[in-house]
Amino acid sequence: MKHRNILFLISILAVVLILTLVFQKTGIIVNPTMLAVSVGNNSIYTLSYSPEEPKISESLTITAGVQNNGNEEYGYKLIILVVKDGQIKENFEYPFNLKPGRSISFSPTYIPDDIGVFEIVAKLYDKYETALIDSKIVTFSSISDIGPFDLILDVLSNVARPTQSIPAILTLENNGEKGTDVEVRVEMDCINQMDITQTFFIFLEAGSTLDKKVVLPACNEIGIHDISAEIILYNKTWISSMNQILLNESYLEVSYHPLDIFRIDAGESKIFDLSVKNSGNVKISNLKILIEDIPLEWFKITPSSITEISPNETVVFLINFSIPSDATPKNYSIKIDASTDQALEKQDSTLEITSLAAYPVSEETGKGGSVSLPITSFIKSNLTIIIIVIGVVISVLLIFKFKDRIFSRKIYHYEERTVLGGMRNALGRKNFRQAEAIKKIKNALEKKKS
Repeated sequence: MKHRNILFLISILAVVLILTLVFQKTGIIVNPTMLAVSVGNNSIYTLSYSPEEPKISESLTITAGVQNNGNEEYGYKLIILVVKDGQIKENFEYPFNLKPGRSISFSPTYIPDDIGVFEIVAKLYDKYETALIDSKIVTFSSISDIGPFDLILDVLSNVARPTQSIPAILTLENNGEKGTDVEVRVEMDCINQMDITQTFFIFLEAGSTLDKKVVLPACNEIGIHDISAEIILYNKTWISSMNQILLNESYLEVSYHPLDIFRIDAGESKIFDLSVKNSGNVKISNLKILIEDIPLEWFKITPSSITEISPNETVVFLINFSIPSDATPKNYSIKIDASTDQALEKQDSTLEITSLAAYPVSEETGKGGSVSLPITSFIKSNLTIIIIVIGVVISVLLIFKFKDRIFSRKIYHYEERTVLGGMRNALGRKNFRQAEAIKKIKNALEKKKS
């Protein structure tokens, strides 16, 4: 049995040796060392790309040329790789035969999907890929005509409690000449738990600025935490902004929402109310409401201050605007501040001052005519309808006022007709009985005569 196994192995080795010799004679298999000598003059004579400044998402043409400087025809395989950060983005393979003294070129196309540096790697093998004949590498940088961008993250509160929803305003700006969709990522760094992340896509028009409100839940742990926002495009962070917030079990928060626009005529006084809530979990003291960017004589706030406000308590201030008659009619950007001994909050608003002179002059009076107020214009343009409506209303009121008198008169006439009818019927029955009696007497007299 042992001798049989030895003979079997010897037979296999003999067959392999014979096949190797046959293949080498027929050229099916070439020894790598022989190949290195015989095709050593064969090479990749060119490797290039166009355009010179490739752009992301636009076609790039690669050109690779191979020439056979040997004395025999050989079979080859050309492999072209596009590599970015060590990752193969694209792979092209071209098997071919080439006669002595001839050359051939290949021109694949590739569309970059990212910005940055790419490598183009060209490798020339024999057709069985048993030996590397030649190789070349060129690099190119893919750029973008999108952007630049700007990003500002404004967290609306510097202090919050764990797990509380934290509002923030993102200001996104596209300073480029093309609009594009971008990915925006907002993230809060946590220590003992996974970071809290919110991601969304938004379209930014060319040359536009956009404000976007986001709400991010806080980590369930106290301490100072970073909140960051990023604009991501083509898997790259183009710009980022960062803010910090303190998470604390004891926190201060004053909530109030003034009107977006306060509208007042010049020379007019008007009172507005403003509710302020202590949304924190500690008391706040000495709360005052202040208005910036307009003269102090234009307003008065009552009360001037509130000594103490408990958590979740709401108080009301009255803002009495008294606008002088010579005030310039326009929109005034103002800030309404809520000031305490512990914190200061600011809210933006607008004071819109109008004037009677701003209303249009009636076309009927011309330049010297009186001012046509909106309600006067409405009455003039709808006079017929208003007269009809007033007439209907007066008619309904008259009907309700005299309905009892009209109804009583109808009843009286009905009763009168009923009595008169009864009297007629009674007189008719009496006359009939008298006629019957006369008839009977007449008949009796006629009998006596006969």
